[in-house]
Amino acid sequence: MSGDNRIRVLLIHEAMGGVARNVIDLALGLDASRFDITLMHGTSRMDEYFRSRYDELDHRVRLVACDELVREISPVHDLRALHAIAAVIGEERPDVVHCHSTKAGALGRIAARAYGVPGIFYTPHAYAFQSPKVRPWKRSVYAIVERLLSRHATTRTFNVSYGERDQALDRRLDRPDKFHVIVNGMRSVALPTRSAARAALGLPQDVPLVGVVSRMVDQKDPMTAARILCRLMARRPRLHAAFVGSGPLEESVRRFCLDRGYAGRIRFAGERDDADRIVAAFDVSLLTSLYEGMPYSLIESLRAGVPVVATDVVGNDEVVVDGVNGALFPAGDVDRGAEVLSAMLDRPCDGDAVRESFARRFRLDCMISRIDEHYRSVEGGVLPDRYGVRLRREGEVSHAAAQGVVPVRRCAGQGAVSSAVRPAHALGSGVPCARRVPCDRGRRRADRHRRRRVLQQRLRRACDGAGPHRRRHGVRGERPHLRSQSPVRRSGRPDPGSWVRRGRGGRRIAMLDRLERHAAQGREDR
Repeated sequence: MSGDNRIRVLLIHEAMGGVARNVIDLALGLDASRFDITLMHGTSRMDEYFRSRYDELDHRVRLVACDELVREISPVHDLRALHAIAAVIGEERPDVVHCHSTKAGALGRIAARAYGVPGIFYTPHAYAFQSPKVRPWKRSVYAIVERLLSRHATTRTFNVSYGERDQALDRRLDRPDKFHVIVNGMRSVALPTRSAARAALGLPQDVPLVGVVSRMVDQKDPMTAARILCRLMARRPRLHAAFVGSGPLEESVRRFCLDRGYAGRIRFAGERDDADRIVAAFDVSLLTSLYEGMPYSLIESLRAGVPVVATDVVGNDEVVVDGVNGALFPAGDVDRGAEVLSAMLDRPCDGDAVRESFARRFRLDCMISRIDEHYRSVEGGVLPDRYGVRLRREGEVSHAAAQGVVPVRRCAGQGAVSSAVRPAHALGSGVPCARRVPCDRGRRRADRHRRRRVLQQRLRRACDGAGPHRRRHGVRGERPHLRSQSPVRRSGRPDPGSWVRRGRGGRRIAMLDRLERHAAQGREDR
C-alpha cells in the first residue's frame, strides 16, 4: 500500500468487450498523480483486446486476477469471489470502489458496503432486466436486487446512455439525482487506409463490404445479421461481409452461411486486438443487438467515418442520427433490416459528417474528466477514510485541537510502521502528516442502542395496563412477549416487539403513541 495522499480507487469488472474497453480507458486515463488505482478482473472471459493491453496496464495500475469472478450465477463461485473482493478491499482500503457490469456490481457493492467504503460507484453497461429474452419474473427479481443495492450500497450510478437511465427510473431503482449519464468516449487515433485495412482482412478492394463487429452472443443477435446479409447477397452478387468477434454462437452462424452457399463471400475474422482500426475497411457497419448500454463498435465506426445501420434499441438510438451518420430498424426484423441496409449501400452518409458526429459527443477526455470530478467529490466531501478517521477540512478546528491534542498519523515515508493515531507531541517536529479527528462510529452505535432500549421500555409500560385494547383482541391479562420473532401473534394481535426491530421511525412512534393511549385508557377504566 502506498503512503501518499492520492485517492485510492478499486475498479472491479468481470465482463469483456465494451465493458473491458471502458475500464481500461478509465484506468489509463485517470491522473496517476492524484489517483492510486487497483484493477480487479475476472479471467474466464478475457478477450484479445484485454490481453493486448495487459502489459500496459501492469505498468500503470495494480492488477488483481480473480478466477472465481464469473458471469454465471453460481453460489460457490460467487461466495468465493465475494470473499476475494472483500480481501482486496480490506488490504487496499480504497476511498472509491467503482464496479462495472451486473455481477461485479452486485458482489463489489456488497463487499464495499460491508467495509464502509466512502465512495461506491456503479456502471451497469445495460441492466440485466433490459434483455427481452429474460422471463418477466426474472426481470422483476433483477430489478429488486438492483433497487436494494442502489438504495443501500451505492453512492452514484453512472449510466452510459439516457435510455439506460430512463430504464432505471422506470423501475424506481432510486432517486433521480443518484443517476448520472456519462457516455463512452474514445481517443482520436491514426487509422489505416481502406485498402490497408482490407488487405489485413484478406478481402477484395473493389467490392462493397458490410462489417459486423460484435461478440457472438445472444445479446448481439448475430443470427439476424447473418439472415440480413444472406438476403442481400442473393440480390447483390458483388456484396461481401466480415464478422469480427467470437463467442458461443459463432459456429451456428458460420454453418448458417455455409448452408446457403455464401461462405466464400463472408469472412469470419474472429477476435482481433485491432478490431477498432480495421473498421476502416467497411463501407457500412451493421449491429443487430437486442439491447445495449452504449456500444463501442458503433462509436468506432463513427470515428472511422463509416456509416452504421443498427437496431432501434436503448443506446443505439443515441449514437445513430438517422440520415446523418446511419439508420435504425426494429430489432429482429430481417425484412426491414435488409431494406435499410440496402438503402445505405446505395446512398451512404457523408464520411466527414459521420466523423463530426463522433468528435462532437464521444471524446475520451470528456468521459474521464466527468468521472474524475465524481471521484474527487468523495475527497472534497470529507467522508470517512480508509483508517476509520476522516480528513479535516482546511482551517477546521476540533475540540481536541482546542485542547492542544491534535490526532495525527505519521506518513509511511517517515518510517511509520502502522496506521495508529498518535498525539502530535509524540511525533516530533517537522513531520508532514494529515490532520485527523477520531471516528464517531462507536458513539453513533451507542446512540442507536440507547434509542432502542427507550422504545422497548415505552412498549413495556404501554402494555402493562389491561383495558379495551386488550379485550378487543381477546387477550385478557396477557402480556405480549417482546422477543417474539413473528410480527403477528397467534391471537391475531400484532407483536409490539416487531415494531421496534422492523418498523421505520415514523411508524414506530405512531404505534407507540397508540399503545400508550390504550394503556392510559385501561388505567382509567381500572
